[in-house]
Amino acid sequence: MPDQETLDLLQKFQTAIVGVIGFTGVILTLIVNAAVARRQVRDNRTHERQVVARALLAELKSHREALARNVGEAKEDESPLVGMITPILQVPVFDANLSRIGVLPVGSIEPVLNAFLCLKEYNPTIALLSHPMADPGHRAVDGKDANKVVTITESMLPPLDDGIAALEKVT
Repeated sequence: MPDQETLDLLQKFQTAIVGVIGFTGVILTLIVNAAVARRQVRDNRTHERQVVARALLAELKSHREALARNVGEAKEDESPLVGMITPILQVPVFDANLSRIGVLPVGSIEPVLNAFLCLKEYNPTIALLSHPMADPGHRAVDGKDANKVVTITESMLPPLDDGIAALEKVT
């Protein structure tokens, strides 16, 4: 049991002791709340990064499959190409998320941008070698230019593969 002198000392400084204990509690609460807030911001950033990456990945894969299928069909026919139909490429997911591209990891931004820039260059390039069709989603290429279109399309596949690989690392 504490002696009288200790009790007198505690009584004399009880307000200060309670104040220090209360202040310590407030400080600990602020520290814990700050840690929780940082974790929430980090989790939100991770979630946003994954959502953007998955959406862009789906769009890239879709275009890559369509372009590879066109090249494959053109090359499997052993007779000279008399013409072909090629899609007009749209990248609505990329366009909608361009302002959010910075949420991706630094190492994946360049291959992803390069892949989408290749897709965006496709329409104007193909427009020089083709003519419109009744179907607004496609263009017709005459036989004399069909091999050029196949070569252009093939040259796009490696950058698309690089973009896909970069996004697959994120998701």
